[in-house]
Amino acid sequence: MSMNSAASLKHTTIDWSNKLKFTYLRNEYNHNQFETYRHEYIIANAFLNAEKKITSTLIVGANSGIDYGVSNTNYSIDGYIKNKLIGDISLLLDSQYIYNTEVSSDKSHSEIYSTVSLTYDF
Repeated sequence: MSMNSAASLKHTTIDWSNKLKFTYLRNEYNHNQFETYRHEYIIANAFLNAEKKITSTLIVGANSGIDYGVSNTNYSIDGYIKNKLIGDISLLLDSQYIYNTEVSSDKSHSEIYSTVSLTYDF
């Protein structure tokens, strides 16, 4: 069994917008022939997304988020540049930084990703 709940706030002005989401609750119940297990996870999360249209073909944006849990907290921030090339095809450059509070001893707390991609906007 799992139960999810969320709330969102969206504010839009002519060229910019932001969105806030939070609250995730998951409740698991597993039963087998030997034992009964019950796990409860509560994860609170919040996100902030911003986007700015510079020209008719160029958009710059940023996203940040936090997922707070009992066993791990995850922080992430990313930024992107989207350039409309022709029609609905765009070139997307983005980079993301992720920080986890709990990792195994042979892993780093930080992760960095960068992507260059062609996207099609439906």
